[in-house]
Formats: sequence, structure tokens, C-alpha cells
Amino acid sequence: MTRRAVDTKRRILLESQIDRLKKHQYKSKGQSILDPYMNVFWKWLVEQVPMWVAPNLLTWVGLMVNVITTALVVFYNPSMEEGVQVPSWVYVLCALGIFFYQSLDNIDGKQARRTGSATPLGELFDHGCDSVSTSVVVVGVLTALQVGSSLLGFLTAAQAICLFYFAHWECYVKGRVHFNTVDVTEAQWTIIMVHLLTAIFGEGIWGAEVFGFPARQFVLVPTLAVAAFTMASYYNSIWEGGSGPANTSAAATGILSPMTALVAWCLGVWHMHSLEAASDLPAIFILGAGCASAKITCQLIVAHMTKSPVPQFDISHAVPLLSYISAGGTFFMDGHTFLLAACIFWFIDLWIYGIQICLDISQSFGIKVFSITPKPQPDDADAH
Repeated sequence: MTRRAVDTKRRILLESQIDRLKKHQYKSKGQSILDPYMNVFWKWLVEQVPMWVAPNLLTWVGLMVNVITTALVVFYNPSMEEGVQVPSWVYVLCALGIFFYQSLDNIDGKQARRTGSATPLGELFDHGCDSVSTSVVVVGVLTALQVGSSLLGFLTAAQAICLFYFAHWECYVKGRVHFNTVDVTEAQWTIIMVHLLTAIFGEGIWGAEVFGFPARQFVLVPTLAVAAFTMASYYNSIWEGGSGPANTSAAATGILSPMTALVAWCLGVWHMHSLEAASDLPAIFILGAGCASAKITCQLIVAHMTKSPVPQFDISHAVPLLSYISAGGTFFMDGHTFLLAACIFWFIDLWIYGIQICLDISQSFGIKVFSITPKPQPDDADAH
């Protein structure tokens, strides 16, 4: 065994967690309204993909397209302020990016089964990319709606991120993923329509008054209401008890144990949202906070798949704590510099964690992340 292999092996996961991960099986329940109709297209689409293309590569390419298109709209309007004109083609690209990601995200599992390359790494990689995509997509649509640093816009972003965490919290407790009648597919199509309407009629459409209220509120308020209802249903399901012994979680831990990390994140971003720097650069702040939430969500997903306790505190929680102690900055930099540094730290921290987890699993399973590992073929002598 090489020195490099020794250095990179078991970066995060314990041997016992790897053993439990090898026994993990993906389970799901339910489907949304649009899923049966879209599934016809997705089944056709996966048949067009070459057999040598790895499922994780599909997921990654889709996410990168989503990130690039959202980065374009943020480049033109990082403050998400009303009155800033963004070229129409940028919104068209955002809509296409979401559709592209949706398509690849829904065929990666099909490609895995089709090529016989389904592994727990694929499930984690898929859901991990989804956790990142959540904040990316939210920033894109909030920029199109030009919510600025409004409380309504911040709550929409925070609730979308929390909703994704709640979905995996329930999965941790029940041992399976639950798809609601109105779920991710419907949300993605709603956002696609917002981008296309913005491209056609301009950003001003969302500032136009309807019954005395800006039109954007007729998008944001119902979204908040549906998300609140869905979160309540998740919590009720969690409170009923889990699939473990004595109604504990599937990992035989307390059903409320994932709450600590989420509450710490919520309190932290609520404090930082009130800072002047976050108000000036809301898109950057939400993307950074989204990276922090993606990491704790990935930790929850890993805990579910390895049947392990959920980490109660993460280094990403220290950033808002430092901001609170130093009254919105630090002793050696101003608030805006601190915010940018915090967002960069959150991104790098998530990136390192993701690489380490992927290395752990890929090395333990003897597979590659972005290519299909050929299965060993029996020798001619063994074949007779």
C-alpha cells in the first residue's frame, strides 16, 4: 500500500461506519404531482446517455451548469435590488440551467441501475449536490424577483434551506426518503416560469402593484405558506417516532438529535442577516450561508446512511459566533471584508468535507467518483 493511500484512507468515517454503509439500502415513499409525467421524459433521456458515463458525472455537470447560470445573474445584481436591469438572456440561461440540472438529477439514479454501478456514494453525492443546489437556485430566483435585503426574501431563502434539512431529518428518523404531493419538481418548474416571465416582461413586472401589493409577494407569500405546511408535516412525522428500537431514529438515536445543528445555523444566519454587510450583498451572504447549511445537511445524510449520531456542532457554526462576539466584524477587518471571508471559508470548508467523504467511500468500496469502475471478470479457467 502506498503512502498516499495510507494518508487519504479513512479521513472522516470510522471502520464501523463504513461497515454499516455497505449494508445501506436506499428507500423512498410517495411521488409528487408532476413526477409521473416527467418520468416519461426522464426514462427516454437516460437511454440517450452512453453506458460509459458515470452517474455522479451527470449530477456534477448538472450542478455546475446551475452554479454558472446563477453566478451570471448574481454578477449583474449582487444586491438583488429593484431597478437593476439584467440582460434577458441571463434569465433564459437560468431557466435552462434549472431544467438541465433537474433532468440530469433525475436520471443519475436510472443511469446507475442501467450500468450496474449503483453504490451508497451515488446516493450521498446526489443528495449532497441537491443541498448545494437548493441555495443556488433560491438565490437565482430571489435575484430575478429583486427582493433586495428584505426580510421576506431572507425568510424565503432560509425556509427553503431548512425545508431540505427537514426532509433528510425525517429520512434519518424513518429510514426512507418521503416525496410529497408538491415537492422539488413542482418548485423547480415554478422557478423556471419566474425566470422566463422575467426574461419576457422584465424585472419590473415583480414590482408592479396588484391589489396594493408588489407582484413578487404573490410568489413569495404562497411559497412561504406551502413550505411552512410541509415543514409542519415533516415535524409531525418525526414526532410520531422513528423506525429504530423504542421509536428512536433509524440509527437508534434520539429523534430530535438533528435539531441542534439546524437551530445553531438558524440563529447564526439570523444574527448575520442583520449586519450591514449582509444587507449590501444579500446574494453573496445567502450563497455562503447555503454552503454552511449544505455541510450540516451532508453530515445528517451521512449519519442516516451509516446509522450514526448526528454531529451537534460543526466548525461552520463558529463563523456567526465570531461575528456575534465581535459585534459584526472582527478586531482586524471591517464587516464587508469579514462577510466575504466568512463566505469563502464556508465554501472551502464544504469543499474539503465533500472531497474527504468521497475519498472515504470511494476507497472503501474500490470505486471511482466520476467514472464507472469495471467489475472484475473471471479468468478463462474459472469460466469453465
